[in-house]
Amino acid sequence: MLAVDRSYVVVRDLSTGETKTVAVRSIDSSGQEPNFQKPVFRKVYIQSLSLLSKNGFDKIDISEKKTFAGINRPAMAVPLRFGSRVMGMIYVDSTGANAQFLKSSLTILSAIGALAGVHLDSLRLNQELNRRLVSSM
Repeated sequence: MLAVDRSYVVVRDLSTGETKTVAVRSIDSSGQEPNFQKPVFRKVYIQSLSLLSKNGFDKIDISEKKTFAGINRPAMAVPLRFGSRVMGMIYVDSTGANAQFLKSSLTILSAIGALAGVHLDSLRLNQELNRRLVSSM
């Protein structure tokens, strides 16, 4: 089990290209919108990479180390992917003093992201079939 303090699921509307947060869990019940840094979003969403930060790596090149800068707490971000199509991302972090995520944590979250991607693509196909059915009537 992953012990996280905050988690966000962000998806992209394939027709408009806009992203929106569709699920938020926070132990402080703030419900704040995530403030992802552009490198995090770009690496996860556009380049389809899974990222892990142990303590915030301010001076490490994220393209090589697959970690990201500017986060002062353990965090992970993974794409919601089906095949080569990325439909969103899951971001989680922890504010605990002794909190840490391991590579195995990233593996688990990546598997969850892959399963969610399959489900999102299934929903997309179902919507497309419904649209075609309605237009053929």
